[in-house]
Amino acid sequence: MTTPIEVTKDDGAARSGYAVKIRDFVIWVAVSVGLASFGASCLLGWLTWKHQSFAAGVARFCGRDLLMTPSTFEFGTCREGETRECQFELRNLSDAPVKLLGLRTTCGCMVVQRSFPCELPGRASFVLPVSISLVGAVDEVRHSVHLFTDRPGEEIIPATIHAHVRPTVPSAKVGALP
Repeated sequence: MTTPIEVTKDDGAARSGYAVKIRDFVIWVAVSVGLASFGASCLLGWLTWKHQSFAAGVARFCGRDLLMTPSTFEFGTCREGETRECQFELRNLSDAPVKLLGLRTTCGCMVVQRSFPCELPGRASFVLPVSISLVGAVDEVRHSVHLFTDRPGEEIIPATIHAHVRPTVPSAKVGALP
């Protein structure tokens, strides 16, 4: 008489089943991340199209109605004693008007040629011309303009000016002794 042979799974088969589960999980994660990235890309693309710029689209997505561009103006390297000018643009991304109450600069070396208070209609923009005098400035200069509005949650809109100032070297006169 013959005895029946017992068939059991060997460790190799058990390990290969485990590997299949890991592989399936990794594929699931990769597909999920890919779909999420695609969805986020579509959302940002739609917001950019709807609001005419990427920055405006992101601002609206974050719940903001006002956008200052650029938020920081870089002058680069300047000479001490120069006066530089730049412009900031404030965009009202909503349909409702916003009242601009006034502004404050962090330094007396900055001048803003604009009168306040004024009203910015919905879907309109406002140009803010700023000049900065670099007399007596050395090394790195970083000053700000703070625009005050009546919009809840966006009462203060900052704009920053940044420059590296090199000292002015006095010119030597020909024939002069040191």
